[in-house]
Amino acid sequence: MFRVGPRSTFLPVASLLVLVAVLAGGLLVGRPAAAADGEIWKCSKRLAKGVKQFTTDIAASVGDCELNDLKDENASVACLAGEDFNKDLDGAADKLSREVTKCGADIFEAICPLDARTAGSFRAGIESGQGALSMVVGGTIVDLFETSIDETCPRPTGEVSSEAVDCADSATRLFEDALDEFQKCLYKCELSSLRSSTRTPCIDDATQLPVIEQEKLEECRAATFADLMEGLSRRCLSGDEEIGDEAVLLRELGCPLGQASVAGVGATLWERMYALVVGLDLGIFRSQCQSNVPGVPIVTPPARVRLLPSTIERDVNCGDRLGPTFFGADDTLEFLTDLDCSAATVPAGGGAVDGIQIARSGVTVSGRSTQSLTGPSRSSARTGAAIRIVAGTIAVKIKNFKAIQNFGIGIKDGGDNTGLRIDDLTLRRNSMAGVDLRSPGAQLEGVKADRNGVGYILSGDGTTLRESRALRSSSPDGVGVLLSGSDLDNDGRVVRVTSSEIGENQVGIRITAGPQFIEDNAIEDNLGAGIEADGTGGKLESNNVRRNGGAGIAIGGIGVHATANRAEENGGSGFVVTGANAILDNNVSGVLSDKGNGAHGFVIRAPGAVLETNVSEACAGDGFRLEAVADLIHGNTANSAVGVGFRVMAAGNGLDTNVAQSSGGAEFDLVAGTIDLAGNRANGQTFSFSLTGGIFE
Repeated sequence: MFRVGPRSTFLPVASLLVLVAVLAGGLLVGRPAAAADGEIWKCSKRLAKGVKQFTTDIAASVGDCELNDLKDENASVACLAGEDFNKDLDGAADKLSREVTKCGADIFEAICPLDARTAGSFRAGIESGQGALSMVVGGTIVDLFETSIDETCPRPTGEVSSEAVDCADSATRLFEDALDEFQKCLYKCELSSLRSSTRTPCIDDATQLPVIEQEKLEECRAATFADLMEGLSRRCLSGDEEIGDEAVLLRELGCPLGQASVAGVGATLWERMYALVVGLDLGIFRSQCQSNVPGVPIVTPPARVRLLPSTIERDVNCGDRLGPTFFGADDTLEFLTDLDCSAATVPAGGGAVDGIQIARSGVTVSGRSTQSLTGPSRSSARTGAAIRIVAGTIAVKIKNFKAIQNFGIGIKDGGDNTGLRIDDLTLRRNSMAGVDLRSPGAQLEGVKADRNGVGYILSGDGTTLRESRALRSSSPDGVGVLLSGSDLDNDGRVVRVTSSEIGENQVGIRITAGPQFIEDNAIEDNLGAGIEADGTGGKLESNNVRRNGGAGIAIGGIGVHATANRAEENGGSGFVVTGANAILDNNVSGVLSDKGNGAHGFVIRAPGAVLETNVSEACAGDGFRLEAVADLIHGNTANSAVGVGFRVMAAGNGLDTNVAQSSGGAEFDLVAGTIDLAGNRANGQTFSFSLTGGIFE
């Protein structure tokens, strides 16, 4: 069910989407080819205007018929088959056709709205047949008045009260108003996008909600829904204080749409309207067959660039290879306009769709902080890189792009591109990764990766990611920073990630191989773990790992060293160790009184761990939970655990100067075979124990 909120989750009605998919030709990937083509824009505007008017006219016609039937106990009319409706349908279709025929035949075919290549087939698709637009819109009104969904709440067979009629009338008019208002907002957004070189989408493909950048559209969506709900509440509550049941009028009407509450009717009616409008929007502005017709070429306009120091200006096209001949004696390329590859499609023989390829060493490529590189509108064509560094090209610097977006990968290297530097740019909505680099020594600083498949894929020895951001990665794994590779120079790390923000991904940082160095980062609000550290060796130091849905830090690699990290308010345990010989010192898991972790403070499930001077506070489980034999358990503190302070479950562990206090369960729960190395304290009292173990409070 639809939930009200600033970014509400929308779950469309499946049966309605089937009808919309039939109507729109199976949906809906492309866009008109040329953003600057005035005739395409004008035709799209006429289509949007005509469809908006057509849908509201049909809703009003069927609504009037159903209301008349409801008021007259002797009337019983099949409104979608009546003579009056057919006249209204002809009139509404004529008005829409007049708008459509103003488009040239070639332009109409290039747009192919609702999968129709001619005005005649378009009219047939909206006017007749089970999946016709008129039937989809009219069918919603019929379901509101006639269709029985709840058998315990039968439809009325005779005249109903004036209050119930007012409620039904309000539902109909509010549906019409919402249909009109949201179409107006959404089509305005799409028409604006058509004229923009960046082609920012209006609706997110995954959520079917307005994308984050379209703030005005989101405000319109929220306001339209609020108006619908407020109007229903005002007209459909009984107002009878003695009865006091909001379902009185709705039950008298036979539970419209199967709902006996105002909230239920409003949410279901909204779902119907929203699914219809989004389907129409995609069918008009992004139907599958757009721009694939003879005589209407796919246009990818060139970008204008300046070469320095010569100041020569040239054009750069999508897919261009920029090598020594292009640069000449110059060493800097500045984009003066955007490079828009949104109309590009996969070549007939296959292959990647790249933005540009850099094949000259020692050059700088700059977006001047104002220009963008935009990839194909069709997700199936997002196979290449916005900027591809050709193998053997070294000392390349890429900087200051406003956005690198909608490619497969934002920036991709060849694996041997030493001296690569990437600074001060944004990578977003690239389907595979924002950055994918294997070259040694790459340096990235001030980079923002937002809503890519993976934010950063880094594996080159000596690579550094500094003062950057990895946000809202969206692939099935949705990793913010994905690290692997080999430590070729034996300095103890492959990639260094420092002073960066990694948030709202599925997983914050995932290490799959190699020793990595992760320090001074804010790793927050990821849906799964904050850090997953596999591989061998490496160091996790001084990271703040907060509010992640899973474990704060999960160590599966061998010999990983975690020091001075803070793990707070995570849904799982603060630290979970499943790799041998881990070292954990001076870490904090949870903070009194309300920032504890949702499971345990520290969990040790592999042998050889060293735990020294760590602190666990306010966790929902045990402070320290030892399920394997550690090498050292020294100077640790468990404070206010809901469970046990120290729970030792594996014989052979030795405890030295550890402290537990204010636990919900015992302070120490020790299995037989636990070794007393002296100085342990429970609630301020030093105690000793034998090899038989025991419980100490």
